[in-house]
Amino acid sequence: MKQFSYRELSVFCGQISMMVNSGILLHSGIQMIANDTSDYRKKEIFYELSTHMEAGDSIDVALQKTGAFPQYMLRLIKIGTRSGKLDSVMEALASYYGRQHTLKENIKSAIIYPIVLIAMMLIVLIFLTSKVMPVFAQVFHSLGTEISPWTAAIMNIGITFGRYSAVFAILSVLLFVALLLTIRTEKGRFSFFSFIMGRKIAYKFDIATFTSSMSLMLSGGLDIETAFNLSGEAVSSDRIKSKIKTAEELMRKGTISFSHALSEVAILSDTMTTLLSTGAQAGSVDSALQYIADIYEEEYRNAMMRRVSLIEPISVAVISILIGSILVSVMLPLLSILSGIS
Repeated sequence: MKQFSYRELSVFCGQISMMVNSGILLHSGIQMIANDTSDYRKKEIFYELSTHMEAGDSIDVALQKTGAFPQYMLRLIKIGTRSGKLDSVMEALASYYGRQHTLKENIKSAIIYPIVLIAMMLIVLIFLTSKVMPVFAQVFHSLGTEISPWTAAIMNIGITFGRYSAVFAILSVLLFVALLLTIRTEKGRFSFFSFIMGRKIAYKFDIATFTSSMSLMLSGGLDIETAFNLSGEAVSSDRIKSKIKTAEELMRKGTISFSHALSEVAILSDTMTTLLSTGAQAGSVDSALQYIADIYEEEYRNAMMRRVSLIEPISVAVISILIGSILVSVMLPLLSILSGIS
């Protein structure tokens, strides 16, 4: 069954948090949500969830049975149910998935627009080289002159693309389908995102996810070791997962503190490690981690916007230079012929 999107999860968790705080019976409240929604898929899931809870299942068990919710969310809700902090856990999850939705939309807007722009300009370039330039080549040949080797090479490439356009279209569709299948997994999304945006930006994204997840779980009453295990599952980078595991092993030996363990494996910068250490001394590790997550999210967004702001002008400049050079290489011989005739 298709799982809920980040946006839907954020809204749902916020609704559950409000129900718990107001004292509404959860199965009744979820049934009201089902009655209010017009989406048949969600309505069916909510009715199933309400039925399970009315039969005596706890909310984490009922959510598990629907198969429509991520394991990360289910683990935290289970902990919140057992610890009596379900309202705070659901509120934190609503905030967490809200941020994930925002980051996902930023990624989509950052990638889709430049790709569409480049594709449109490539279509124009292929049209010029495969349809327009051969006409000028025939005109020049009839007038006793030839186009430049550079222009001829580009024209031949364009003609090849035009001749086998159906093959290239099929290959493009297959590539697109393969891409969709790849990004359906967390690891695939991370690899694709790293390729498009660069590993440095992707690293900031996963660090923000890790620290935000740690803050959420520590504020929900989890111990650091359990929070480490669950937070490691929230990130996609194998590099960060390896560092988290190493930090966890250092802490298990009992030789260093949480902040020092993160410093040893270089997950956080020196400034962020100092900030975390100060938060630990003040007894507010969760608040310090959330503050660090906000900083990394801001750095990630800024770095991504800088990268996107470069993609557009660079791609436009390169393709414009190609189109301009083609037009110039065609127009100059034509002007020379016209001046000779006059």
